[in-house]
Order: sequence, then structure tokens, then C-alpha cells
Amino acid sequence: MNRRNFITHAGVALGSLSVLGIAKRAFAQNIEDCPSQECPPLKPPSILSEISNNHGHEILVPFEDVIKGTEKSYSIKGKSSHPHTVQITEEIFSVLRTQNVVEIVSTVDAGHSHVVKLIREEVI
Repeated sequence: MNRRNFITHAGVALGSLSVLGIAKRAFAQNIEDCPSQECPPLKPPSILSEISNNHGHEILVPFEDVIKGTEKSYSIKGKSSHPHTVQITEEIFSVLRTQNVVEIVSTVDAGHSHVVKLIREEVI
């Protein structure tokens, strides 16, 4: 799979934001901002998805997978009658840690493929 197939919105100028920085921001509360037990815990960012020409396909990418960054294959079969998969490489995870959107092309099944857009929803 070439770069054009899976990254459209990533200006591959990977920022200086490290995996640890994202994990710290996503999972930890700054004690100075919240010195008591009254502060609600922060939740990790969500990874939302949009699938082109969708007819029942779904994908779930836990943010923990983004932080870990290990290449992984995901099924997008969902409620569709046929399967597709997407391969998320270490490079794609790296881009998703620093950019808000990546696009990946699924495998070809039933005579077609889908563009899967993963969107990192920031914690506010």
C-alpha cells in the first residue's frame, strides 16, 4: 500500500508532540489545576470514523492502539454482508497521534473497496 492510499490529510510534518505527551494529556489531570478529589477524570480522545459508500461497515480503533502504535489489521465488516479490512501501520498511527485525520483504503471485497477516514476527537 503506498502513501497516497492511506494518508491524505497528513502533512507528514510530524509535530514535536510525543506519544508520552499525548498519553499524559489524555489520561492525566494536572494536579495544580485540580488539587482535590472533586475533579472529574479525563477520558482519552475518541477515534471516530467515516466510511465512504458505506452499507453497514463499522470500525472501532481504541485510542490505546494509537498510543501503542503497533501495526494492526481491523475488520470493517460491521453489519454488512461481506468483509473488508484495513491495515493501520506504525506510520499511520504516528500520523494519527499528531494530526486529526487520516484516510486508509480498505481491501477489495465484493468487487469494491472503501476509504476509511479516522478522526481523532480532542478532549476538551
